[in-house]
Amino acid sequence: MSRWLEDVGERVFFYRVAFLSLASCTVFAVLVALYLMDQKKIGLAGAAGVIVVGWIVAGVVTAVVWTLSGAVSRGLVQTMTGAGNLAPAPSFSLQESLVARGRYQEAASREVLLEQDISTEPENSIMENAPKFVANSPALPTNMNSPSPQ
Repeated sequence: MSRWLEDVGERVFFYRVAFLSLASCTVFAVLVALYLMDQKKIGLAGAAGVIVVGWIVAGVVTAVVWTLSGAVSRGLVQTMTGAGNLAPAPSFSLQESLVARGRYQEAASREVLLEQDISTEPENSIMENAPKFVANSPALPTNMNSPSPQ
């Protein structure tokens, strides 16, 4: 199937739209054909032509309803959920999060491990693009052995 008819619910809705538009356009075309035949404006071949035009109109109506209902529903869902236009949440490195929690000593030791990892194999380091933790940052206390604030 096409990408528009991926699951059973979508297929059922499409078939329902197609059936209802085909049925209503066929009834309307038959009535128009009967009226024109009664007025002696067309013959049997003309009536068949009017019915075929009604079926073409039904196909166009189905396509328009299917396309517009899909676009409106996607727009409504994106509006209600804010999908796709929200700024990403700020992220912090492990060292920054340790400093924010007051675990200065552990943050400094992690920095040493990070520098060792990068210096041994910089091309294979998974942390090569990670932000550097500055050991003498103003956020660090002068006494690294001080207890962390609670």
